[in-house]
Amino acid sequence: MKSISLRCALPLLIGMGIMLQSTSANAAFVVIPNPDAGYQASTTKIPLTPPDGTTVTFINDANLTISFDAMRDVHTVPNGGWATWSSPPFSEDPFPRVLTAFQYDPTATTLTLTFSQPLTTFGAEAEPDPFDTHNITAVFYNGAMVVGTISLDLVGDSGARLFAAQGTGGDQFTSVVFTSDIDFALAQFRYVLVPEPSTWAMMSLGAIMLIGLVHFRRLKS
Repeated sequence: MKSISLRCALPLLIGMGIMLQSTSANAAFVVIPNPDAGYQASTTKIPLTPPDGTTVTFINDANLTISFDAMRDVHTVPNGGWATWSSPPFSEDPFPRVLTAFQYDPTATTLTLTFSQPLTTFGAEAEPDPFDTHNITAVFYNGAMVVGTISLDLVGDSGARLFAAQGTGGDQFTSVVFTSDIDFALAQFRYVLVPEPSTWAMMSLGAIMLIGLVHFRRLKS
């Protein structure tokens, strides 16, 4: 297991054994493979601020609460209870703060994240606990409807990867269910809220005005 006292193997090559599969209920589910600068700039991250060893059932900022259906423990890579992660471009930071299964429980193989507001984009990085390869799957829901799925075979030693997607064409996310055959850690929770109706109206009005301006200039030329 990956608790800091037991992590003593040499790191495996980053990327070894990685397999990406994504499916969706419609073509509007867009998988974001890596946390590049554009993804980070366009999303908001909820920081993990409690001390290492703290048990939580939710995380939040001023705009969003993410609730968990099981307890999670806060740790820091590499000396706060979880020893390895991955490095850019596959993750934001090789030394993030992470949420692990409560007391590294190997039977904690499923975690449901429920959002207090619907999202157009959500992402989190994940890594399995043991050193060998395990599959982790994230299913994105809008209510009871599956919007899309991301499935990755990940190495448990320096093999963390991003599970992120954007819903387009009106799709939104209200929850995400992570599933594996072993316990795992999550980090770097990022989101984009669904715009308020007034925001959509202003965006639409701006687009109409821009089209009108272009048409007017063509008439004058």
